[in-house]
Amino acid sequence: MKSLIKFGFKSAVALFAIGVGTKLGKDAINDLKQFQDNRKQVNDGKHR
Repeated sequence: MKSLIKFGFKSAVALFAIGVGTKLGKDAINDLKQFQDNRKQVNDGKHR
């Protein structure tokens, strides 16, 4: 019984980690897009 609880806990932690990882990944991708857009705007500003 104890091993079953341990396994359940481990899988729950793994699922949680995957969920957090994907959310962080999406946030990072969005930040990168935002950063690139900001760089483009700055470059456009310099050219004007």
